[in-house]
Amino acid sequence: MKKFLLALAAIAMGGVAVAQTDYLEILKANASDYTAGALLESEDAIFTVTLGEDTFEAKMKEVEEGDGGDSKIGAAGWNSQITGKANPQNGSDPKTDKYSKSGELPTQGCYYIVESTQAGYIWFWGILNSDKALYILESSSKAPVARPGVADQTYNGLKVTEKVYAGFPFAVEVGKKYYVFCEGSKLGFMGARFTKETPTAIKNVSADAEVLSVEYYNLAGVKIDAPTKGINIVKTSYSDGSVVTDKLIK
Repeated sequence: MKKFLLALAAIAMGGVAVAQTDYLEILKANASDYTAGALLESEDAIFTVTLGEDTFEAKMKEVEEGDGGDSKIGAAGWNSQITGKANPQNGSDPKTDKYSKSGELPTQGCYYIVESTQAGYIWFWGILNSDKALYILESSSKAPVARPGVADQTYNGLKVTEKVYAGFPFAVEVGKKYYVFCEGSKLGFMGARFTKETPTAIKNVSADAEVLSVEYYNLAGVKIDAPTKGINIVKTSYSDGSVVTDKLIK
């Protein structure tokens, strides 16, 4: 079972082998630490995630024993998540004071700031609601960062057709800050991991590709009608011929 869960992790991460890693987990025991402006540090102090100016709530997404409930983020599963209560914006008017309208970084609401002491890649594990725009921006330029493995695309309002629990990888440099947020929604945060290995097969889907079908499988590889409690495998086929396989935990 352990080997199978690790294999599942490789599917969810695009088959990437990790040479050096560091983790930041969201844990139920640390619920009181998740406050506005809180600085969360990874296990080996390689990177940090600072919470935005919002009221954050720890929501415990319990995983059944044996389904990876005690595993590292990006390995077999996760234990819990946090999310804010207000949408990210940079002023009092929610219609105009947001990045897509003003080009300014959020100063209030639910957002996250990632910093690293080493150059490499961060997998930000989040909960992205359908039809909501995900942005990952480098703070000094306020420009969207690239999506590794996806040619000529950035995290510039990335949208999905169904709610996903997924890892979003991006390159990080020493001395820079990266803002992660979802416009018009509160991006849930399950944890993050650092790696030196370049992601090479991450959600390789054209920006205008349409979803043709969504299939669900259990851990035994048997197709099921809908996700069940525990770990599920979600296979999405697109009109450009690409197929994305993700991990979903209920």
